[in-house]
Amino acid sequence: NKKQLDTAIASISGGVSADEAQKMADTAQHNAVTEAKTYTDTEISNVLNSGSSTADGGFAIGRDATATEQLSTATGGAAHATGAGSTATGSNAIASGMNSTATGIAAHATKDNSTATGLGTRAEGNSSTATGARAYATGVDSTATGSLSIASGKNSVALGANAVARNDNEVNIGIWTVAGSGGTASNTQTGTRTLSGLSDGVNSDEAVNKGQLDTAKASAISEAN
Repeated sequence: NKKQLDTAIASISGGVSADEAQKMADTAQHNAVTEAKTYTDTEISNVLNSGSSTADGGFAIGRDATATEQLSTATGGAAHATGAGSTATGSNAIASGMNSTATGIAAHATKDNSTATGLGTRAEGNSSTATGARAYATGVDSTATGSLSIASGKNSVALGANAVARNDNEVNIGIWTVAGSGGTASNTQTGTRTLSGLSDGVNSDEAVNKGQLDTAKASAISEAN
């Protein structure tokens, strides 16, 4: 520090050689740099280790964040990554399934290979995906995309805000009355959506668009006349 440096310089007049004074100055400089580095390293360590990581390859940062399984990562206050290979990002996010990912405040991915993205989302089926504020994907291999969407059937898809797909292998783009929390919906669909931009269906399992229907209708009327 400066006091040591001043002492070293003052010592020159007291019979200390110039070389010795320089060595003292160099030592003082080295000690100052070392002390500063140690302090900086300590502060960085305090930040990085403010969470609790108890597993091999785990990482946690944020107050009360925990990463308890191998290769798990928790980032954010009270974020918890408790599945192997899981990632929880955001305050109160929970990733408890193996290889699950929860991103967003209070997002929960609780089953293996599940993905929850958005405020309050829930991915509670194996390999399920929930995207959008309070979207719920609870069926195995289900996908819920849109605010308050719910996909509870196996391999079901709910596409759009307030869409609900309850049945296995169902795709629903309708509009339902959905509670603000809890992932529950009424038994009545209250609105519909238009699916546009469809090409003409060719194979027996492809959708037919309105243009094809109009052509078929005109042809039938012509033949009837």
